Order: sequence, then structure tokens, then C-alpha cells
Amino acid sequence: MVVYNSFMEMPMEFKDQKSEYMCNNLGIVRNLISALPDSINRIDMLAQNVEGGDMPKRCRALLFSNDGKNIAIIGRERDGCSYAVLPGGGVEGADFNAIDTVNRELYEELSIKADQFTVYEEEAIEMEPDVWVFLAVVNDKNIELSLGDDSPEAFRNGNSERGFYYPMWLPVENLASLNLRPYHFRDAIAEAISKQ
Repeated sequence: MVVYNSFMEMPMEFKDQKSEYMCNNLGIVRNLISALPDSINRIDMLAQNVEGGDMPKRCRALLFSNDGKNIAIIGRERDGCSYAVLPGGGVEGADFNAIDTVNRELYEELSIKADQFTVYEEEAIEMEPDVWVFLAVVNDKNIELSLGDDSPEAFRNGNSERGFYYPMWLPVENLASLNLRPYHFRDAIAEAISKQ
């Protein structure tokens, strides 16, 4: 997957096909970033050496639907408790950089391939120490979410120790009432979305 740092970097034929889509969704992402509380650290990706420099321990994605009205979450049931998390996970040895982690995790947890979404690399935020959240938008309207067939989550799904995993789209207006963990993710994202 090619990650463009700005609309200007895209090839002309790509701009012609996707310009309206990209401009609309980049606007959603930029509005969200600008509305995040000051306590959330924005990572200056241009100053980071993501190829072997500073690397987080975990990466998550705040993945919006094509129209910006839904976000992807993983519903969880474990130890009699129901909650949700943003898709993502730990950086693994084969991950060349943080974007590789995001691509791998979205494929494992949502069955979305890297060419089906756009990651706004320069809009990464650090929600807590060693956890980077990348903002992303799917490229098509009708993306179905499911666990990857051979993902660790599919293997553990229903296991008495790990519980159940349910990938799903959540309307953004329902975010504030969701038991999304960690809670400061939910509160920061809900506050930012409400300001758009």
C-alpha cells in the first residue's frame, strides 16, 4: 500500500479518480485531529524515523467508513463483561514500521486488505505511552468486516480464556455510550467527533 503524506503527492490519475473522496475524508480526519483534547499527543510523523527509529509497542486504527458515519470496532465478550476496542495490536518482529503493524492488524481483525483503505500516516496520535493510533478511511462503501480466517483472534474466538471477538461498524453518534476501552480513547474521540 502506498501512503501519501498529502493530496499533492498523489499521481494525477489517482487524484482525478479519487479527488472528491480523498478531500472529503481527509477533511473528516483533519477535523477530528484538530478537535482532539490538548492532552492527546500528536505524533509528528515527518520528524519520526518510522523505519527503525522510534516505534510504539502497539498500534491501533480509528477506521472510518467511506462516508465518515461509522467507525470499525471489535466487540468483545470476556469474563462475563461486554466491551469494545479499536482494531490493532502489538508490533511484531516482521513489521518494518508502524504502518506495517496497522496493515497486518486490520487484515487479521477485520479482513480488510491494505489496498481497501487509506492510512493518514501524518495524522497519527499517541493516545497513551507506546500506543499510536492511526486515522484511516476505507476506500469503498460496502466493506464487510470479519475476523481473518487464520488470524490469532479467529483461533482464540470462543476460547474460555480469551472470550469472543465481533468486528463491526458502529455509527459515530453511538460512540459516547459505548463501553470502549480504554475509556479515554472513547471520550477523546467522541469529543472530537461532536465538534465536527
